[in-house]
Amino acid sequence: MERVLVNGVELEYDVHGSGEPVLLVHGGLLADENTPLAMEPALTDRYLVINYHRRGFAGSSRPGEGQPPATIETHVQDAKALLDELGVEKTHVVGHSLGGTISIQLALDHPASVHTLALMEPAIMAAIAKSQASPEEAVQNQKQFMDGMAHVNEIYATGDKRAALTAFLETRAGQAFRGVLDWLTTTGEKKSTASSRNGSPTPKPSPSPTPTTPSRSWTHPASPKPSPPGSKNTRSASQPRTGRSRGGGHAGARRLTRRRA
Repeated sequence: MERVLVNGVELEYDVHGSGEPVLLVHGGLLADENTPLAMEPALTDRYLVINYHRRGFAGSSRPGEGQPPATIETHVQDAKALLDELGVEKTHVVGHSLGGTISIQLALDHPASVHTLALMEPAIMAAIAKSQASPEEAVQNQKQFMDGMAHVNEIYATGDKRAALTAFLETRAGQAFRGVLDWLTTTGEKKSTASSRNGSPTPKPSPSPTPTTPSRSWTHPASPKPSPPGSKNTRSASQPRTGRSRGGGHAGARRLTRRRA
């Protein structure tokens, strides 16, 4: 993925396809949940799909020691700064879970930048439904959630990230997640671990006979040439940008140029 310095942090992002811009905003658990969607030909054949890792996820910057944790508003500012850096004046926005909440706030704060909203289980909807049905229960649920997250943070501070993840999943789904986790442990992790310990490669699925479509990617014209292994490919927002506007009435990614593989 490309890296860019915006709003005081480095964000990882990539861009696929051509057409009207679509920004994908992932939820609070899986940074790469949108990766398959970002490379789906049904989208990339018609849209310019922008996929990125929010601050604190994957290789994007994490809050430093002593810095306040990121808020919804912070993530909105990051997303808008990324769009500005890419020259995207108006975009469709797709948000899942916490990413849906961020997307709603992005539309509220920058209505001229959001063409349409596609919300997949935005985290705020359950809270609204509970508050309307039973305000007292909603307050109690919120308190239980905050207490649970405080417990997660305590575990994370000990360095046991796996236990912190388990505790987080329990705050969101109770014990319901354990069936999936147990299945992954017995069918995936154990086999991979055993394979690596025995020195034998993990079996790979047979190639699909379906013809593949040549991959297509986009790159920022101001992006530096590939760096030597081990170095970061980081571009500051202050670097000069060139390019031309894509035609049509929809304001698109004017500073992105297409490069065919």
